Amino acid sequence: MKALVLANGLSIPRPANPLKACRECKRERPVQEFRARRRISGTVREICLVCSEKRRNYSKKWAATHRSQYARNQREWKRKIREAALRHYSGGTPLCACCGETMLDFLTLDHVGGGGVKHRRALAEEGQGSGTAIYSVLKKLGYPSGYQVLCCNCNWAKGRRGQCPHKTKKDRRSHWAVKVTADTRFGAWPFVSETCRIEMRQLLVRGGSLSAYRANPNWPLGPVEDSWAWRLERLLEQLFGIANVAVCMNGTMALMAALYAAQLKPGEIITSPFSFSATPAAIRLTGHEPVFADIDPVTFCLDPIRVQQMITPRTRAILPVDLFGRLANYGALTCLGLPIIEDASQAVGAMHGGKFAGSFGLVAAVSFNGAKNVPAGEAGAVLTNNHAIAERVRLFLNHGENFGAVDVGMNGRLNEPTALVAFHGAQEVLARNEKRRELAQILIEELSGVPGIRGFPDLSGHALYVFPLVLDKTVNRAAFAERLRKVGVEIGQGYITPTLSAYMAFEKCRRSALPVAEELSGQTLCLLTQVRPPALERDMRWLAACIKAALGRKSARREQTLGREAGAL
Repeated sequence: MKALVLANGLSIPRPANPLKACRECKRERPVQEFRARRRISGTVREICLVCSEKRRNYSKKWAATHRSQYARNQREWKRKIREAALRHYSGGTPLCACCGETMLDFLTLDHVGGGGVKHRRALAEEGQGSGTAIYSVLKKLGYPSGYQVLCCNCNWAKGRRGQCPHKTKKDRRSHWAVKVTADTRFGAWPFVSETCRIEMRQLLVRGGSLSAYRANPNWPLGPVEDSWAWRLERLLEQLFGIANVAVCMNGTMALMAALYAAQLKPGEIITSPFSFSATPAAIRLTGHEPVFADIDPVTFCLDPIRVQQMITPRTRAILPVDLFGRLANYGALTCLGLPIIEDASQAVGAMHGGKFAGSFGLVAAVSFNGAKNVPAGEAGAVLTNNHAIAERVRLFLNHGENFGAVDVGMNGRLNEPTALVAFHGAQEVLARNEKRRELAQILIEELSGVPGIRGFPDLSGHALYVFPLVLDKTVNRAAFAERLRKVGVEIGQGYITPTLSAYMAFEKCRRSALPVAEELSGQTLCLLTQVRPPALERDMRWLAACIKAALGRKSARREQTLGREAGAL
């Protein structure tokens, strides 16, 4: 180190160069260019300003690069939670992890014994629910009614026995609070089997056309052999003992094809005012005029006595509607001497006297849409034992003019993916209908003798598309439905409100009073959609307890106690 020489000739030692090595880049830099960075462990690591700026720029770049990936992860977590919700509650109502009793309010853990705060605190102390993070999330949500904490990585749900293995800090994000709906409480309906999903993937991977039809005389009039539409037709023929089945795109098309193939002279067709609008619409679209007759208060189907009063010289046929899965009184209707065209859209698999729905009249139409007994999204079928009618149906559904027919047809063909789903649903429809009747019997036993309920359906051969519950006139139906809705039970009020006779399109179709249909629609009828698989016996008992509590309420001040009253199983 050289000495520093001053002006007077004196020399003093030169001070040490204030340089310091950066621990990041290993270069020596002035101490003024250093910045202390405190690490998580508590130690201080000194790096230069250049390295510090590099780190800052890298962090910004990393954030910009991974922001979209983070959003994708968020969406994936939410998707997993939706699947987990269905998986958790397909078996019914969960149990309290502390005492094993049935839970009512899924979020606050209130159940039949009360003490929701105590049980919630106990679970937090035991570490169930991924520690304090989950409870802080619930606190921010304000414990909204109808929410539940689920794990998207396993079969754990808050309130069930056992602990979740994903409760570490690393896996905390796997727990989410989700809304519990009717599907998650009573199990999702409709649902498809694993075999159906596998065969659907095989169908799509195979490629090629997803239609089994061609409006070409060189092709078959119906679906090609061994296609899913062809298999569905053969299955329905075997299952219901029908000579001819022609599948089509939906139930409305099936009803139009049945009316067309019956070759009725233009005139009037007597039908029910208590049905979906597709019934009279199909009558009018095929050149006839619908006429409404009142219904039976027990079966909700056409009353044969009222039908007889509506018959005139212009009456061409009777079109009964097998409502909610209950067959009409075909014995009495057949005695009236007019052709019977069945609207069995809601009665797939219903039977009486050893015969299935669709085999009592000249021709019948069934539906496989929505949440019906054979759910396939949108599909339908025409059933008949008359070969000539079956031929005309197929010509109508597949542009019959291309096959030499005098009349033109329509495109009512069913695509292969939908036919595949309907095929698997039809395979299980009889077993599922039997399960519906078992669940309905449990519900009826629980509700027998309860004041405010007028009657229950006869379950013999019933398909139970929905469960009809008729209340007394003294019960406020709207208030009753609102009380059930507050504990997570959705209930339909009146089915068609108002009746079809009040529609502008069908005002002239009413020729007489319709007191039964109007009373059911406006005041007394309620519809339950929860009486179906995969719901369990305990779900029906819980549902019955909710209905009892809602009917027994005299005041609207104690809404928060309805869940506890319903839980007294």
